[in-house]
Amino acid sequence: MAAMKQHVIVFIIAALSAAGPARAGGQEAAADAVCIVNGSEEPLILVAEARGGGERKVATVKPGGRLCAKGATKEGGGVVSVFETRNQFEGCSRLVSPGQTEVLEKFADADRCRWASNS
Repeated sequence: MAAMKQHVIVFIIAALSAAGPARAGGQEAAADAVCIVNGSEEPLILVAEARGGGERKVATVKPGGRLCAKGATKEGGGVVSVFETRNQFEGCSRLVSPGQTEVLEKFADADRCRWASNS
């Protein structure tokens, strides 16, 4: 039953992402923000980095939670990453455009995560 609920949550987040520019979790990303949503079933360390002089945010984010960094430029874009622990070197990263929200569906170390944009 829990797996079914998780799939429903991920489906809703993905549907909201497709519904409009950078829309996920019921919120829109600012035009200069890069965001990541934890669509997995476990709390994870998320990183959102707006390259080109913008913010870099790191936080432990619960399932369904979101983390954004502002200040991304069109030329620099941004990077979102996920790790199981703060001491971990292996995780997953994605390049994102300003105004984009990336949804992590499932964490797997060594850059083998499942992302909504690849589903």
